[in-house]
Amino acid sequence: MPRQNIIEAAKLSDWINKESVLYATDTRNGKHLSIRIRVADAAAVITHGDDVIFEGRDLEAAAEAFNDAW
Repeated sequence: MPRQNIIEAAKLSDWINKESVLYATDTRNGKHLSIRIRVADAAAVITHGDDVIFEGRDLEAAAEAFNDAW
């Protein structure tokens, strides 16, 4: 019997594609500022309120974008 992909077997594909880990959070100018790391591709997503100000895997650029939002 062939081995099944554990992620598919556990039906985790949708969860992994949507899940993120909150790394840092703050409030600036009345808006929520956060860094999240997406589980699916390890990309940082930085939001300020509803605006995405950075999205990518360059963590130095992510930290710079977070600091610039202050």
